[in-house]
Amino acid sequence: MENSSYLQQNYVQLSIKMEDLKHLRNQVEKRGRAEMGDWLKKVDGREVAVDKIGKDLNELKTGSGSNSLLAKNNLNQEVLANLRAVNDLKKEANARFEYVGQNLTELAKRYMRGEIKNFISKFPNFISTDDGDVYVGHFRDGKQVAVRVFPQEQVADEIFITEVSTIARACHRHLVKLYGFCFDGDMRALVYECMENGSLAEILYENHHSSLEWENLYIIAIETAKGLVYMHEGCGEQIIIHHDVWAGNVLLDEKFSAKVTGFGLSKLLKRDATHCTKTRFRGSPGYAAPEMWELASQITNKCDVYSFGMMLFEILRKKRNTDGRKWFPGVVWEKFKNGELEQFIRYCGIKEKDSEKAYILSTVALWCAQKTPKIRPSMKDIVMVLENQMQVNSPPDPFELQPLEYTMLRRVSLTMAESLHKTSSPKKAGECASSSPLAQPLKTTTVDLNRVKYTVDSGTSNLPRNSIAIEILNQFEKKCPPQGENSVIMYTTTIEQMKRPFKESNEVRSILRSHNIQIIERDVWGADFNYDDELKDLVGGIDTPVVFVEGRLIGGAKEVKTLEVEGKLKILFDGIPKY
Repeated sequence: MENSSYLQQNYVQLSIKMEDLKHLRNQVEKRGRAEMGDWLKKVDGREVAVDKIGKDLNELKTGSGSNSLLAKNNLNQEVLANLRAVNDLKKEANARFEYVGQNLTELAKRYMRGEIKNFISKFPNFISTDDGDVYVGHFRDGKQVAVRVFPQEQVADEIFITEVSTIARACHRHLVKLYGFCFDGDMRALVYECMENGSLAEILYENHHSSLEWENLYIIAIETAKGLVYMHEGCGEQIIIHHDVWAGNVLLDEKFSAKVTGFGLSKLLKRDATHCTKTRFRGSPGYAAPEMWELASQITNKCDVYSFGMMLFEILRKKRNTDGRKWFPGVVWEKFKNGELEQFIRYCGIKEKDSEKAYILSTVALWCAQKTPKIRPSMKDIVMVLENQMQVNSPPDPFELQPLEYTMLRRVSLTMAESLHKTSSPKKAGECASSSPLAQPLKTTTVDLNRVKYTVDSGTSNLPRNSIAIEILNQFEKKCPPQGENSVIMYTTTIEQMKRPFKESNEVRSILRSHNIQIIERDVWGADFNYDDELKDLVGGIDTPVVFVEGRLIGGAKEVKTLEVEGKLKILFDGIPKY
């Protein structure tokens, strides 16, 4: 309506359209659409222009401004121009929303608003949460599903889009499976597999399924870790950083098998990218890693490791870490540091049959909670330790910055069978390569004495040596600890809380002493010397016990016991000084 006589009518229409646009702007702002920033600026500018038109029109009515036909016509042209601009802004916003919906359709099935309403009207069971209403029911094909309808005023489109994109791309038995989504108008909903037993948080905090054994919680922890391993290492060219690992985002199916959910804060990285830069806070307070609170900090998947560790602490005693007078991870560290962790585990209500697993879980949790991100273990290493495939070193103080040399895994196999018959270059570190005369290979001469072959040392010792002992000794890898050329050296531990190493160290010590030989014993975890580094240089790890005889690596408890049963240990010790 170009005629200026329609000025008032055109302005009313502009005002209504502008209110609709402002409402749309509010929805965009609530949904956190970062890519809509330029559009929001245009809307703000248009609002200023419409307000000015309103003031000019008011002046025309009151007679304070020019009341000429030309002035009215010019103002009417401004109203019409703004009306077209407002309509264009609305179309632009709707087109962007539709573009997002079409892109997501390439990843998962898209349901329209009417379909979701039809679904939930037939689902009699629903749970109302802060994150929206979850309806449980069956599709027409009989498949049981959960439909999560997000509250309009809370969910940000950025978070919703990330949730759909991440779940749709990921496919793993310990990640929740997405069937579809709704991105239609103001409705945002997810349709995914139904998890009959709720979340781990309900078990830990609300005492649901109170009859569930602690051993099941340990299995849930392993399964959750496997889901995170897939996110960090199993998604082809991309790494998924979850950013919000906590008990509420671990769901349990009918068999209490764990599946990770809550990917709304996830970040996708290319495989060759090591980190992303944090621009705003992500994660849940109490679970978020220290670096998550620092603006512009470099975030890696180690933030998920920290959060997983916080969850492990809660699994240990089935309570929040903040329940009680002291922060629970700090209490666990104090007990570990003072050698009281085993007793404390009993205090937490863990049964004897689960105490060893609880000790491992606690130790892993302390490694995950390290303030220094780079020394936190990978989720893959965590799975290996929890499944008892690898052994774990004692953690340093998790609440202080630590050197990067610290590592959780003991880089040595449970038995030393693979190390026994390896050949090695004489110039390798840890072998008898010292310039000291005592470190040089002995010159030997073989003689026949009473029809029995002996090897007589022409160097420092005059004791005859049984050739069978030499033959047995030569079967083992040549690796010589300091002062180990003519000695029996045993690397051990005297820390009772390290149950298996302590027990096996005692067993090996008893076997060796039964032969009345002199033993040089080195406590790997003692405070007097860095024997842990010494052992690591020799065998690549710091597992104990480890026995060396005259510069040869005999092995651990298994190898020593086998030689004892076969009667070879007595022969091997022929010529070793007695006590």
